[in-house]
Amino acid sequence: MKNYNSKKHLILVMKKNDKNLIEKFLRFGTHLKDEIFSCMPTRKSRVIYKKIPKNILVIFPHGIGNMVLFTPVLENLKINFPDSFIILLLAPRNTKEVITDSRLFDTIIEYDKNQKNSSQLFFDIVKIFKNANIDLGLSFSMSAEFPRLMSLSKVKYRIGFKYNYRKLKDVNYLLHKSVLSDSNKHEVLNYLSVLKLIGITDFIIKPCFYFKKNLPYTVREKLKNDGLNYKKNVVGFHTGSFLDMIEKRWPPENFAKLGNLLTKNFSVQIVIVGGEEEKNYINKIIDKMDGYVKNLAGTLNLKETAALISTMKLFVSNDSGPMHIAAGVGTPVIGIFGPTNEIKNSPWAHENQIVKVIRHPMNCAPCYIPYSGKISCKNNKCLRSITPEDVFSKCEDILFNTE
Repeated sequence: MKNYNSKKHLILVMKKNDKNLIEKFLRFGTHLKDEIFSCMPTRKSRVIYKKIPKNILVIFPHGIGNMVLFTPVLENLKINFPDSFIILLLAPRNTKEVITDSRLFDTIIEYDKNQKNSSQLFFDIVKIFKNANIDLGLSFSMSAEFPRLMSLSKVKYRIGFKYNYRKLKDVNYLLHKSVLSDSNKHEVLNYLSVLKLIGITDFIIKPCFYFKKNLPYTVREKLKNDGLNYKKNVVGFHTGSFLDMIEKRWPPENFAKLGNLLTKNFSVQIVIVGGEEEKNYINKIIDKMDGYVKNLAGTLNLKETAALISTMKLFVSNDSGPMHIAAGVGTPVIGIFGPTNEIKNSPWAHENQIVKVIRHPMNCAPCYIPYSGKISCKNNKCLRSITPEDVFSKCEDILFNTE
């Protein structure tokens, strides 16, 4: 786990009728007004990027788990362009919390393309980026909206993924270079393949969740009245998922049985983390469990959750953001996979870190269509075929080997 002291950042949340937003942005990065070089090609396909950009735009409108996997892109950008001003365009999904205690960016702008008046916000952002004189733009989205945004914003050199999903091949001409996202390659490597388009090929690959060094102690103090005994082994669960992806959830009764097996055979305490909306769901699981079990859904913010997970002996999770957070803070983790592709989405192990994935091979799995938000199967037989005993066996290996 790497800890960085935070520095002053500017984080803007796009709202309608914010007349001072552009001025605020430009005051923060005064060098953005400087005269900059031009690398706009006359024939995009023949241009090789050989500049050192003053201002870089990175578009990443994905979730928390993906943001953890994305941090090597930002780290390697910073290593190769240490003096560049890096602007991140993120979705308002709390993903900024993954990196706000890092030195990997200069400004974050959150943009919700699904809210009312989003078309006006789109052109507000275009105006901001035109004034920023952006030299290099990288889009890690499968939406046609963002190549158009970079083009309208006069970003001088634009790269990203080829758009072979949702019939979006027609926007490829807006990118100077692009690369195909490979469903049989880990997401970390897919993200880094975009950097290869500008000649970066020697990578440091350590996905991380960044928080201040003293935060685990602060969280322990916050929870000191909850009965957690840190002299015992604490095992974390994440039993939920986004409400639009509940098909990724291992059956709740299986989590309950797994918890009972762990408390019966090991001297462990179970802590279940999640969002406020998962609290009632988790309580139904706890009703079927014995021993010490604590529902912390909605109790901790995202950074506090990451800090707590970093102190755990083991973390067991569905394919979800907390699974990647656990891997990103160096905790041994078991990921339970069904409809999603573990080759592409498995937790990324740090050096000497124990990471295990469990799934039962089926002809119909994985059935999740990348970037679609759609899972075709509703009976979850791929997840139901994984028994509590299957997962407990993986837990045994880790708990015995880390005593």
